[in-house]
Amino acid sequence: STTLNNINVLSEIAKIKADKNVDQAKDFIDQISDKSRYMNEVLDDTIWSIDPANDSMKKFILRIKELTEGLQASHNADIDLIVDNKVQTLELDMKLRYELLFFYKEALSFIIENTKCRQVFVNINRTRSKLYMEILSECEQDHKDFKARFEKTVHKRVEALSGTMDVLADHKNFSSVLYVDVK
Repeated sequence: STTLNNINVLSEIAKIKADKNVDQAKDFIDQISDKSRYMNEVLDDTIWSIDPANDSMKKFILRIKELTEGLQASHNADIDLIVDNKVQTLELDMKLRYELLFFYKEALSFIIENTKCRQVFVNINRTRSKLYMEILSECEQDHKDFKARFEKTVHKRVEALSGTMDVLADHKNFSSVLYVDVK
């Protein structure tokens, strides 16, 4: 609802500025476009997550691959995604799949948008009772507090998954491993 309220306020301001300051009105329209695109993506992911037809890891993995392709195309990035066959046999509930999907999307988007690199490696695997998602990249971060900002970005998802996460980052390398208990 916050995003929809922002869109509404921005559209009202854009209407006011349209006659007086065309450039500023265009900036507001660009913001409206970005926010509405984001809302469409979130709604699409949410609806996909709750659809019983997508109630399998095979469908989840296909969705992850679609998200990966979208991020590659929109950011001109090279993302190598490896999903171990053991992951396909998992039976995860809807909430867990939803949170994993959003963790993946938010983590990768943050890395690609806040670093100077075009190569990211993602490994999704399973060991006994844990699912882990490892994200690695060798690239320059724009900010000294990159690790803290990344952790803040995905913190809500890690908590919702009742998971743990290890993050290592310096000025050139980044590594994040999310661990989630599964049956």
